[in-house]
Amino acid sequence: MKRKHILLLSLLTLSVSLNAQDLVVHFNYSSFATNENDTYIETYLSVPQATLKNVKKDNGMYNAEMSVTMIFKQGDSIAQYSKYSIVGQENADTATIDDNLIDLQRLFLDNGEYMMELTVRDKNDTANVLKGNTKIVVNIPKDQPSASTVCFIDSYTKTVERNMLTRGSYDMIPYFSTFFPDNKNMLTFYCELYNLTSLLPEDSRIAVMTHIEYFEINGSYVNGCSSLQRRTTKNVIPVLASVDLTNLPSGNYYAVIQVKDEYGKEIFSTKRFFQRSNPNIVFDEEYLTRLNVPNTFSYQYSGIDTLKYVIKSFTPKATDYEKYFINRVDGENDENVLRSFIYMFWSDRNMIEPQKDFNNYMALVKKVENSYGNAIRRGYDTDRGRVYLQYGPPDHIMENKLASDTSPYEIWQYYQCGSQRNRRFVFASLDAALKDYDLIHSDMIGEVNNPKWQYDLHNNAPITNDNTSYDSSWGNDLDTYFNDPF
Repeated sequence: MKRKHILLLSLLTLSVSLNAQDLVVHFNYSSFATNENDTYIETYLSVPQATLKNVKKDNGMYNAEMSVTMIFKQGDSIAQYSKYSIVGQENADTATIDDNLIDLQRLFLDNGEYMMELTVRDKNDTANVLKGNTKIVVNIPKDQPSASTVCFIDSYTKTVERNMLTRGSYDMIPYFSTFFPDNKNMLTFYCELYNLTSLLPEDSRIAVMTHIEYFEINGSYVNGCSSLQRRTTKNVIPVLASVDLTNLPSGNYYAVIQVKDEYGKEIFSTKRFFQRSNPNIVFDEEYLTRLNVPNTFSYQYSGIDTLKYVIKSFTPKATDYEKYFINRVDGENDENVLRSFIYMFWSDRNMIEPQKDFNNYMALVKKVENSYGNAIRRGYDTDRGRVYLQYGPPDHIMENKLASDTSPYEIWQYYQCGSQRNRRFVFASLDAALKDYDLIHSDMIGEVNNPKWQYDLHNNAPITNDNTSYDSSWGNDLDTYFNDPF
């Protein structure tokens, strides 16, 4: 029987996940610079050994082995190449294997964009071959203050003997995910600051601030999740910090490192996206009953049903913490509580002019209701309406409603989307009767990332798990439209 393969590429937080029937591989990377300003990347692989084929050796013990090939291309040129093998731990019984094969490689790459082709092969099962590709970006300016990638660390220990995991005086085990479940209550991250001496004299005093920022509320920091380090300028400054996540609600966040001079002026900042699941922390509804908001903009609307509609329309802009209340708003019939939530929601985003932001947003709600609402869903509850309200109007929309070989689709492009640049969203009309469009793919961090979105657009084409036909699909017009939707 021909083995079926499933290939999943996830660009979420600059990572790739490859899954086969048996094999699971997690890949991530970070970019750094040397003291001489040469740039390089670290690649991280984590493989549960139990997902490989473990075979019995001459000594009676079981073991697994796999080969890894990485090719970094710019156009048709190969910029860097690495091929190596990883051998697992020996085990007496395959039923008790619970080790992970962890690998770290360092490869020099100049600043620029690359397409990395990753091939993972189970050396004890030749049918288990996985191929994937993802964009790699190295951007560490050599003549101005800059930083490495913010790396999440699973654990670290004092270095006894230097090895590939050593940075400074510590051995650091990478954390291979951007998701922190409720049993992972400490977020540790590492970053290197470069070229501060290009702006300030060496040994100048600086402050390195670390924060947790709400993903949905640009520039708004979470109380109780910050720290301060006093440092002096060097050509390379390592930063290692930890944040207690015990009381951080479920939601999407950034880990932020901000550098200021001795007068408090910001020099630059860098950040990394992550997700938190913490079901033990829920919205404090009692607080709303104590909040007094007479004669505020929340009185522009009246009536229980209207107030509930207004609150539900906030969903695209809400944090997961706020969504806890929004998702239960149908059970709330106290107008004062509903008005308090409206006031609190926009005051948290703009303490000076909350009414201005509220009015601007409600104008957009009306627009998406007219443009995307249908008999089943309100405009803000459709995928296009949600993206429009969350990120604003796109800079460009490419529509294809008449193609005979695909479902009708739209590709939205944002030149600047929050802190991310040049992001795209693919919407498809999968229900011809409803004429609604579902989001099927995006390269935006925190959004659905579906490497087989092209297959999903081809109504009559079977969704195959055959690697050969999958690879041959790349390079078609849909790729061109996605990469340059003009």
